[in-house]
Amino acid sequence: ITSFHALQSNDFRRFFPRFSESNLPHNLQLVERLRKIAQAKPCSLAQLALGWLSSQSPHIMPIFGTTKPSHLTEDLSAVQFSESEIHEINALVDKGSIHGDR
Repeated sequence: ITSFHALQSNDFRRFFPRFSESNLPHNLQLVERLRKIAQAKPCSLAQLALGWLSSQSPHIMPIFGTTKPSHLTEDLSAVQFSESEIHEINALVDKGSIHGDR
């Protein structure tokens, strides 16, 4: 997704506040910053998200949602983060940093 107008007219995300025309540009900037962290790791954005989520608590187990076996293999690849990396990601995804409700 590169802009609100890139979403097709029947795309359900058009109705989510985080994807609104006013919020999406800001949120895409956050995605780009996360992409840079992932590239430096190196890992995919999906691996970054799953690894970050797993690091939040030993009681959290991400649920993988994918349609391709190759993506599942990639998602299952363990990505470890340093405390400073976790802190950097946490700062980016802080409640106040993402525009629009879920």
